[in-house]
Amino acid sequence: MYFDTSDLLQYTVCIGNRGNAPATGTGVVSITVDGKTFRAEHQTVTVAGELVLTGTFDKTLSAGKHTITVKVDADDKFAEKDESNNVYTAECEIKPYEPNRPNIPVVPPSDNAPKFTGAVTEKYSKYNMTLKWDKAVSANKSSKVQYYIQFDNNEVFVTKKNSYTVKNLTLGKHFYSIRAVDSLGNTSAWSEMKSFTVEDLTPPTVKISAASVNKNTLKLTWTGADAKGAIQSYEITVNNEKYTVPAEQNSFELQLNKSHIGKNTVTVTAFDGVQYSKTATKKVTVKDFIAPEVVTGVSAQVTNPAKYTVTLSWNPAVDNSGKIKSYEIKLSNGKVYTSKKNELVIKKMEVGDYTFSVRAVDAAKNHCETWSEEGKFTVNDVTAPAKVSVKATVTGNNAVISWKAPKATDIVAYEIKYANNSGMNNATTINLTSSDLSHELTGLAKGKWYVTVVAVDASGNKIEKPKAKTVNIKTDLPELSAVDLLIDDPELPVLTLASEDDAALSDSLSLNDDTPSLDISSMISNYTESAMTATDLTLFNDEKNALNQLAAI
Repeated sequence: MYFDTSDLLQYTVCIGNRGNAPATGTGVVSITVDGKTFRAEHQTVTVAGELVLTGTFDKTLSAGKHTITVKVDADDKFAEKDESNNVYTAECEIKPYEPNRPNIPVVPPSDNAPKFTGAVTEKYSKYNMTLKWDKAVSANKSSKVQYYIQFDNNEVFVTKKNSYTVKNLTLGKHFYSIRAVDSLGNTSAWSEMKSFTVEDLTPPTVKISAASVNKNTLKLTWTGADAKGAIQSYEITVNNEKYTVPAEQNSFELQLNKSHIGKNTVTVTAFDGVQYSKTATKKVTVKDFIAPEVVTGVSAQVTNPAKYTVTLSWNPAVDNSGKIKSYEIKLSNGKVYTSKKNELVIKKMEVGDYTFSVRAVDAAKNHCETWSEEGKFTVNDVTAPAKVSVKATVTGNNAVISWKAPKATDIVAYEIKYANNSGMNNATTINLTSSDLSHELTGLAKGKWYVTVVAVDASGNKIEKPKAKTVNIKTDLPELSAVDLLIDDPELPVLTLASEDDAALSDSLSLNDDTPSLDISSMISNYTESAMTATDLTLFNDEKNALNQLAAI
């Protein structure tokens, strides 16, 4: 049997019962194609009867030979005298579908047909086929002969010549047959059906439309055409790397790597299954797109505290090009600095705690996407508050020292020092709160006194050598005798007389808590016999504040 792949294969199976008993039950009838079950169903066959099964294979078979097997009573339900005739096998051949093959009906030649040998020669050139054959001889000399040419499935060509050229043939297999016909209508038989194949001798063409690089992505577009056949695929090369894409694709993207940095040759070649096109070529330069590695080794040092200067440093960055253009330094205060070296000096920093990170930028302006780990540093306040403007108001041996607060907002205290010498030797220090803006100095001896007032901030900063205010005391301190001394401190023991006399002072006094007697006769005589000096009175004035009561004589 002969079919081609365009046919829908039909079948008819005839099953007969040659026995004397009817097959009243149902047995399985199976049809297999190439060993695979195509149809299996239960059927009943009567005595001397026939069962006819018809159908079509539900899909076109592939080209080639196929074996079709029919088996009756496939499940062996019936006991038969002869089981050998239950299987029938047939073979068929499916040839490839040939769309150009004409279907020429078999027509016997006329009795007076022209004599025609049907010998044909072929001459092929550039998709053109010229057919040439021997001239036919008419049985009637007065009758002229012409030729009918059946070419593929086209309409019949008619020519009076013994040659014919078919031009611009399509690719593939072509068929032809020729017969002679005289003017009286007598026809010869058709010549033998012959065929020839037109192969693709025209390569496709391809042209690169654009080739661009965006960072690490190469994008390529092209157009392709094939005058005869059809392009089946494209082959792209980037340097020595090859990639194949289907014919319906006319663009290509490639993720580039380190090896592509620099100049690259990109090509596209079309293939139609037979011929390759000329190679389209494009030169592409890929700039460095690889960012530097993450910066390491960040550190910070306050190199000049007085000027609030900090030096930030880090290890030199690593980059594939070896060319670091700059570094970006990001501080926690929001500022971003740039440095061409692996360090940065920042002056006049504000007081506070900081963190910073660094990243590198290479010569191709690739920024490292990851900042370095954070470095930390602290800028301390080392600036003393502004000097305090001091004013002194003198009354007798006292002086009220007053001042205005500096503009600084972090003043926590004031420190007063005063002494009776410009060198401020053995100066007395008084510490006041930030709310105190005046203080009275009392019991100052006559002469020049030197007073300094400095503000102290929260960091303990203060002017170390402030300029002293000169205070002139023009009044002598009063002369005091022992009878003027009083003990003010109630915690001190009360002195009582050991013996009394209306005219004279006893040489000794006794303490009321049975402590040993205190001999103060010489001390009192010194105070009563002569006046104290100014220096003595100054020293004594401090003691005076500690005394509460002195026994009267």
